[in-house]
Amino acid sequence: MQTAAELDWDSIPYSSIGIRLHTWRYALEKIAERPLTGWGADSRKYLIDEGPFPQAIRDRFGHFHNSYIEITLAYGLIGLTILGILCGAMWEGVRQAYKRGHRYLATGLACSFVFFAIANLTESYFIFRTGIYFVTIVGGCALSFYLFRPHVKGTEIASPDAELVDHGQGES
Repeated sequence: MQTAAELDWDSIPYSSIGIRLHTWRYALEKIAERPLTGWGADSRKYLIDEGPFPQAIRDRFGHFHNSYIEITLAYGLIGLTILGILCGAMWEGVRQAYKRGHRYLATGLACSFVFFAIANLTESYFIFRTGIYFVTIVGGCALSFYLFRPHVKGTEIASPDAELVDHGQGES
């Protein structure tokens, strides 16, 4: 870490942290070349192979150990913005769940999102099956509260204590 703080890149070993620092530095250089649209969905392995890494690193790794860098590298700032909008909608769903009385579920979803957001700083879970599974299950649950908000036209949510009222449209 001290070597990294001094920006002596040639002296940083290819340890667990060193691999991440070297790949992040290279990825940020590549992002600067195509900041808006990125390099494409399957570009990460190609870019690792083309990068200034020892052959052992090229053979062993095919990702950049940071989901946010990976998304920006592949899809540019446009893709990162879209992910941000989706995450904002999920977070609003968590807020709606809490507001509607599902406090334990909302707390669990919020803790899961915070944990996942932090874990993705040092690993690329968004691009692996584990991340896709997480977003599908946890994100889908949160999005359901966002999509079916009581104030959205066409959605009517009755509370469990509401009385059923016949408005003259039922059977006589």
